[in-house]
Amino acid sequence: MYPLHVLSLKNMEDGSWIFYERTRPGDTFSTRYTHSVKHRPVWDVYYIDGDYRMMLEETIFPGYGYGLPYLTNGDEKFSQREDGNYSISNIKRHIPSLFLRVERPYDNTFTFGKQDGINLSALMGDGLVDMRVITVSALTYLCKEIIWWNR
Repeated sequence: MYPLHVLSLKNMEDGSWIFYERTRPGDTFSTRYTHSVKHRPVWDVYYIDGDYRMMLEETIFPGYGYGLPYLTNGDEKFSQREDGNYSISNIKRHIPSLFLRVERPYDNTFTFGKQDGINLSALMGDGLVDMRVITVSALTYLCKEIIWWNR
């Protein structure tokens, strides 16, 4: 069957789908959390490349401190943004899968394109989310879509 590429977020505790949507090259999405030391948001911005891989493009952070980036590699660009945050962009790092540790106090959020964000912390409390691009048949996608929208 015709393969489709799906960006999926799955709750590792109970196996439920949090997000399951067909994706195409150029699609963007981001994760956000509140940094435990700075108590301010940190964003990681991703895109889907021509081979349907998750690629880290940029990280946006409030300043220097424990657990925050500070070095660039190769063609990466460090800059201070107009909003007072800092950014490392042009990262282009392939991320085969990402396990997100979600915790209530850190306001973990996932946003796909221009859609409203999903507050993972409010949705599931504390837990682990598996984020990855999977390849499914058109029939499997259709069946999951029917189940997804009828829950």
